[in-house]
Amino acid sequence: MIPVQEIDFYLSDTANNTVIIQTEINLTDSKTFTAWHDAPVYLDKVPYIKNLIPINEEYKNATDAFLALLEKFSILANTQKLEIFKINNPNNCELISEALQNETVCSKNFEIEITVNDPPAHESP
Repeated sequence: MIPVQEIDFYLSDTANNTVIIQTEINLTDSKTFTAWHDAPVYLDKVPYIKNLIPINEEYKNATDAFLALLEKFSILANTQKLEIFKINNPNNCELISEALQNETVCSKNFEIEITVNDPPAHESP
């Protein structure tokens, strides 16, 4: 089984519409990490991000993969007047801990709530 960590990024616009972008960080057989994201959930409310270009790179560690996702969505947030207000780990933190995510977010001067199992995967959209 490939080690994987699901991470959901929650963004909102000025009208308080929420979009959830579901992502994964995977540990590959070659011991590198990949970052992946799905099409955003609730596109009918925030249709202008439907052309989000996937990440297709490998990283030396899970922190770098997480940072790539964070930077990608922060650029999106800035260009579309969105705010990243929450990052949830619906299936625990197998590859990058909650503390390390907090450290990474703080190092970029973001104020984003990091949660684990809130909601758990079986209740996610």
